[in-house]
Amino acid sequence: MKDFPHRVLDDSEREQMRRWLENWARVGPILEAERRTRVAGLTDDQAWEESQALFQSWQPDMVGDTGEGLQLQQDVFARCRQDSR
Repeated sequence: MKDFPHRVLDDSEREQMRRWLENWARVGPILEAERRTRVAGLTDDQAWEESQALFQSWQPDMVGDTGEGLQLQQDVFARCRQDSR
């Protein structure tokens, strides 16, 4: 991984970031509620299409992958959790 030099924000950038975070604290829950409402309103067919689009976006070169890779990854994580107990 390439190292990125540490850059200190100036006062204007800090203020801009503070305003952005305050705004996100306000609108984030509104957007999440909107997302939940839209997801709840999907038909089964629409939900299937959306899930397929999401699976394709994480690994676009693997046409037809319906999440097998994600399942394998979750199995590894589950084994790691069991081993750490």
